[in-house]
Amino acid sequence: MHKNKIHKVEDRIVSIHQPHVRPIVRGKAGKPVEFGSKIGITVHNGLTYLDNLDWNNYNEAEDLKVSAENYKTRNGYYPKKINADQKYMTRANRDWCKENNIFLSGKPLGRPSEKTKEQTKELKQSAAERNCVEGKFGQAKRFYFNDAIRARLRLTSESMIGAVIVVLNLVRLAQQHAFAFFNFWINKISSTVFRFFYKNDWVGLFE
Repeated sequence: MHKNKIHKVEDRIVSIHQPHVRPIVRGKAGKPVEFGSKIGITVHNGLTYLDNLDWNNYNEAEDLKVSAENYKTRNGYYPKKINADQKYMTRANRDWCKENNIFLSGKPLGRPSEKTKEQTKELKQSAAERNCVEGKFGQAKRFYFNDAIRARLRLTSESMIGAVIVVLNLVRLAQQHAFAFFNFWINKISSTVFRFFYKNDWVGLFE
């Protein structure tokens, strides 16, 4: 910096312990700069998919196409609807979604205009559906320390982040199938007990 008379260096080391970590300006209250990776995820049917993980600061709007393409790879077709945050609502993303018959739900570009009741209801529903993404980030940070990964190597850090995503999905699958699991075993036990009493001619006791 002194030799070239500049005040900025690309990929400068800010942590000897984790040299792959870069400072990322987020502009949040109390935390204008964060250190760590940028993660792009998609939530579909309650399951979380890790679409992008990068340690450099980049335009997150590019993740929308990546997520849509990954969705197509998994399911064989593009999603009918994408609930995206305002940072993804660029003109390029809108045009791309329109070309691929994807409804991109979010605030329109330009000056705010008077909205009909249907538009207001749709925006509120979209925001509510999109909250699950923020919820996944919060869950990963609160319960699985995804915001305090202390691995020294970049590959190890990425493996730990991937492991957290796996755990989130395992928890979700357990929640989804818990009722079916308990119902199956209740029926199984009830059937076994009934056959036991019937075999031993104890059914008459309950008539």
